[in-house]
Amino acid sequence: MIVHEVEGVSSEKASKLLRHYMSERHRYVEFASSMERLLGQLLSSANNHVEITARAKDPESLQQKLSIKRYDSLQLIPDLAGIRIVTSYTSDLRAICEIVRSEFDVIEEVPHGFGQPDAFGYASQHMIVRLTGNRSTLAEWITMADLHCEIQVRTIMQHAWASISHALDYKTDQEIPGEVKRKLHQVAALIEVSDSLFDSFRADVEALREHYATVSSAEGWRLLPVNHDALEATLGKISIAGIAAKIEALHLPVNGVGDIGSLSSKQKEVLSGEISAIAERAALLGIKTMGELDAALNQPQAIQVWADFLPSYVKEAREKKMRLYPLRHEFVIALTLKMLSYRKAKQGVARRAVPKPSADPTTVAPQRKKPTARD
Repeated sequence: MIVHEVEGVSSEKASKLLRHYMSERHRYVEFASSMERLLGQLLSSANNHVEITARAKDPESLQQKLSIKRYDSLQLIPDLAGIRIVTSYTSDLRAICEIVRSEFDVIEEVPHGFGQPDAFGYASQHMIVRLTGNRSTLAEWITMADLHCEIQVRTIMQHAWASISHALDYKTDQEIPGEVKRKLHQVAALIEVSDSLFDSFRADVEALREHYATVSSAEGWRLLPVNHDALEATLGKISIAGIAAKIEALHLPVNGVGDIGSLSSKQKEVLSGEISAIAERAALLGIKTMGELDAALNQPQAIQVWADFLPSYVKEAREKKMRLYPLRHEFVIALTLKMLSYRKAKQGVARRAVPKPSADPTTVAPQRKKPTARD
């Protein structure tokens, strides 16, 4: 009940504001949810990998806030609707904030911890925004045109610090007991170093991927190691002509590698899974370079495993009236390596099962005496 919610609020004005918020809270819930969807679309189109959460302020939290600070109206309370954007890298923070500035009217912007040498631990970009004139006149937004929202932007590591420090109730350096201050400073430093290392790691990975993409000579790509990024860059160069001929002889088409950049997120997820399988199975077979992988797929035994497998597969599919879809290039490679690994393992078991002759004469079974005329 509202009476219970406002119990303990220090002034009549604060009590009135809390009642007003309770009657309007559904609008803030809808606003936060709509902002979450919109920001998800805006940041997804900009290829930013983020986690976005939204909330309307809990009445108990507002009651506590009103007991500490005086406000004349709900419009002056900045965080009744809130969005938190968590990204992997500090280098993405600026791009995300630029998108927010370009899409919303920013009332206030406060960088917490960034560029402040004496700042303790917590770092996050806080922005108070409202809808711009163009968007606020649209039918789906017009009922929320007078509301504003607090957007917090931080990295995963900064979010971890915020969550832990919030649980410990340490908001400033002065609040920390001297006995544990040094250790907490060490944690804060490690988080900052981790963010820096993650950025450096991403830069190295992107540089390596760019190098793989530029290796276009026949011999050049063959020397690349078999890993996920090298496979993605050179997948279309790997020949499966002999295998494809066997497959297509049974009227099963094999699709070539298309433009990876044009794939949907679901298709990219499937492709990534197949590439991971190729890298894993190549390692099991002792294949270390792209050239060795290409050679392995064109050896007679690679073609033979498909010759052995396909007739029964096609027969079973037709008996069950299953639709036979075209096979993808990367799927064929992954399955070929899987069948080669299985055959290699089976041959190894067979070789171990053959008993070796013993050199110990005591273990040799006595030979039966041939029958004679006397017998």
